[in-house]
Amino acid sequence: SCQLGLNAAALAVFGGQKNMVRFAERHPILFSLMLVAILNVGQLIWFILLPHAEALVFGLSGKITICIVIALIMTRMYWWRAAGFGQRLTWHTLREYAPVLLKLLPAFMLLMTVGTSLDSVHILGWAAMALMEGFSEEAVYRGLSMRAFMPSGWLRAVLLTTVIFGVGHITNVIVQPLGATLLQIAGALAAGLILATMRLTSGDLLPAMFIHAASNFPLHIIDMGSPVATQAIGAWYGNATVIIPVLLVIYSLWRLWLYSRQQPRPAEALTPQMQ
Repeated sequence: SCQLGLNAAALAVFGGQKNMVRFAERHPILFSLMLVAILNVGQLIWFILLPHAEALVFGLSGKITICIVIALIMTRMYWWRAAGFGQRLTWHTLREYAPVLLKLLPAFMLLMTVGTSLDSVHILGWAAMALMEGFSEEAVYRGLSMRAFMPSGWLRAVLLTTVIFGVGHITNVIVQPLGATLLQIAGALAAGLILATMRLTSGDLLPAMFIHAASNFPLHIIDMGSPVATQAIGAWYGNATVIIPVLLVIYSLWRLWLYSRQQPRPAEALTPQMQ
């Protein structure tokens, strides 16, 4: 079966739109892992090509490459709308995502504390990288992968994309301690469940992209090594980044329960935006 999957993957890569869609729906796990590989290899290539460059330089180079590849895949598959882009923002969509704005509170508080002390060029660079991370990762996990899993049921789509998103952060152990990586995986699992739930219930991916970007932005500010930023990270920031995701996970589980009551037959729970 592994060989058949690899053969199907090769056919999808070099075949037409129908072959790619058929491969994604018949082998959603392999399809998702290939997309995750693109996210990691796209960044690794520039790390190798620019070993002595500033982190922001090879980071931006990698993200630009990844975004182009992901955009080409969605274009080739005609899955922009299926992935959640191109929808009209409605009050229903904004209402679904409104509680997730709590997740941005720690980032907002940190920026209010250290924003004026940071270099504007680097701020813009890290903001651009955060936006590209939001686009590429949401397109991969809550967009393409979630759409590929939907024919087998909405709950399976939510749970598997959440697990793949969380475990996908294991590669960060290369550049940071194991303990920090495990904490990051736990945070990614929580964020993955929250964003997947909002994607499912709203049908729109664009708000998730901006929320993801805004969540990542302060992490880049911290990684800059600014003394002011380092001093500003106190107990309030650590507590907020734990308590708020826990509350949002509880909210997401409640929303999934409500969704399940509205969708008694999981096989028919495919929303129009994902078809």
